Amino acid sequence: MISPREISLDDPFSVDITNLIVGYLDDAEMEVVHVLESKGVKMVPFELNYTVDDVQGILNFTMDVDMLAHFDEWQRSGEDDSYEAQDQWPVELRRACMIPAVDYVQAQRARGKLVREIRESFSVNAFIGNATDWEKVCIGNLVGMPVLVVPTGFTKISNPPPHGTRRRTTITTGIYAPPNHDHIALALAMAYQSVTTHHRQRPPIDDLGPNDLMVDSILARPDHRCSETIPCL
Repeated sequence: MISPREISLDDPFSVDITNLIVGYLDDAEMEVVHVLESKGVKMVPFELNYTVDDVQGILNFTMDVDMLAHFDEWQRSGEDDSYEAQDQWPVELRRACMIPAVDYVQAQRARGKLVREIRESFSVNAFIGNATDWEKVCIGNLVGMPVLVVPTGFTKISNPPPHGTRRRTTITTGIYAPPNHDHIALALAMAYQSVTTHHRQRPPIDDLGPNDLMVDSILARPDHRCSETIPCL
């Protein structure tokens, strides 16, 4: 089982990325792969191998019981009855009271096995993959695997209005590193962003583009002496 502890963060500026071997999953943004490769990083196909089933279930058991232990007095005193969203945290904590101790211990045994398997699976210094995949999010939380999310561009929004829109949503990818190796993910992200500009851009909102001007509705009212245009950031 992993316990919270303070660790020092190694200097990402001291990392020579040309000495790194970085894997990429099937769902990786290939632009990131190509950019890092152009910077001298050795990029190889990679697969995260583990045999533990129901990673999300393990995370739910762990988080729910840990939260209940933290808010136990709050719940036992009845203060949760005054919480405005009764269909959210109060229900979650009450449900956690019903988790048998045996099931919680078994979940932690499965978690320990997952930690060992993920560490053994790390045959690379880091890997690139989808940052929003819930399975990997759960694994990262259970194992202590750092991930740095970097923007890689824009894409059209889902369910746009019938008349069309210039609105866009950000595409991201994740740079995953082994536990306690946050500096590796940081070094790779810095290398990627040193030659790209995605992190400096903002997605268009409504029908306004990144370089368009919008009229401040308050300053442009007739009762004001002047109107003013404000750049859309």
